[in-house]
Amino acid sequence: MARKKTRKPKLSRLFDQSAEIVAVVDSDFEVVYANSACCDWLCIEESHLLATEINYSSVEKSAATGDPNGICPSPDLFVDPPKSELGAIFANNNGFKKWKKAVFTTIFDPTHPLQTVLIVAYGPDLPHPPAESNNNSPSNLHMVLSQLKQDDQQIYSTANLIGKSQSLQKIRRQVEAVANNDSDCLIIGPRGSGKEHLARTIFFQRNRDRSDLIPIHCSIADSQLIQNSIKEWVFEQRSKRTNDWLLLIDIDQLGREAQSELLGYTQIPDFHLRILATSASCLEELAKAGNFNQELANYLSIQNIRVSALKDRIQDLPLLTQYFVERENASSNAQISGCSEDVLEAFYEYHWPRNLDELGQTISEAHKASSSSVIEMNDLPDSFRHGLAAARIGKHEQTTIQLDEYLASIETELIRRALDVSQNNKTKAAQMLGISRAKLLRRASATGLIDKPAEKTESNLVDESAFKEAD
Repeated sequence: MARKKTRKPKLSRLFDQSAEIVAVVDSDFEVVYANSACCDWLCIEESHLLATEINYSSVEKSAATGDPNGICPSPDLFVDPPKSELGAIFANNNGFKKWKKAVFTTIFDPTHPLQTVLIVAYGPDLPHPPAESNNNSPSNLHMVLSQLKQDDQQIYSTANLIGKSQSLQKIRRQVEAVANNDSDCLIIGPRGSGKEHLARTIFFQRNRDRSDLIPIHCSIADSQLIQNSIKEWVFEQRSKRTNDWLLLIDIDQLGREAQSELLGYTQIPDFHLRILATSASCLEELAKAGNFNQELANYLSIQNIRVSALKDRIQDLPLLTQYFVERENASSNAQISGCSEDVLEAFYEYHWPRNLDELGQTISEAHKASSSSVIEMNDLPDSFRHGLAAARIGKHEQTTIQLDEYLASIETELIRRALDVSQNNKTKAAQMLGISRAKLLRRASATGLIDKPAEKTESNLVDESAFKEAD
């Protein structure tokens, strides 16, 4: 009997047998094809991969089941005209990423409403993304962000300390050092700079066993609330033998009576409260100014980490922007590759008074408003654009006042008015100004209001004593 012919296209059979990674993704960000090499490399079964929606985001789906986001093409590729670009894909292998170089090619089918992108990856696995340095394109930032999150994950267990500035690198080292001991820690920084997130990062790195972090907002906490919270905390520690920590948020706003209550618990022998605290100001400086309990400030300030304002770590802005875009991608059907150059330039100009919180909120609103593959200026919320317009208004130039010239002009005007009122009677004018006639004549001649005395001649003798002050 003749062998039944297969209807499977030859090209598909070729891809199936290829050792190189081949996949096809449509504009709904669904994988419509993946060969066995792709599934093996991602450590995801074909049935699971084809049924899973992917996002253009470096936020992993699951370290245990693989990371399908790693092959997601840039949303730019689904926008006319058709294009090809070099890039990379990544896979999450037991918490560690690996990369491959890849070619992304747009495929248009006029008979099909959905556009698709063909992905072909090649070459050996790489420990780092093959991205160019000093390149702020969204695709490059996407790769660098993936690498940073991989590096952070190895250190902190959470990967949301984003940036490459010296201040951020210092914070990473401090968090690593603090997480390796069991001492209290105070985190100091301006509003919206990520202090609370940093405290939680330290906690989760320290506590891999059963424990909780109990937050208390000090701006609304009185002494009774502090007392009740700590009593409940003590009961939990003794009855359930847990290793819970207190997170005192904005401790610089804690009232004096509540400060004394908290200090009392810190002085109980053989009793460790285990405190992580955040503050907008240095507690020891507040104590020196008489605005905080000195003993409590000393107790809490043994270990402290200072977090910079966003304007002081502006070189991290491109990566932070890309991070927030991809965070929105991970929880949205809309997929955006990044921000346009105009938007990044505007972000550099802005002063970000609420720091990371404001940047994240701005990106979130712009992501919802965007109808293209990148965030454009008209997608930004009105609050940001109004703030930017105010920042762009140049400061008034400070005019230097020449005091001598200014006073001389006033004196000239007063003498002129006195002469006018007195009908040029020098004696009356001097009396009106409260000065001697001689001084009036001297000052009036110096300012040109009256003619200077002519030089002495035989026919024109002027008594110069009139221009001298009387003794």
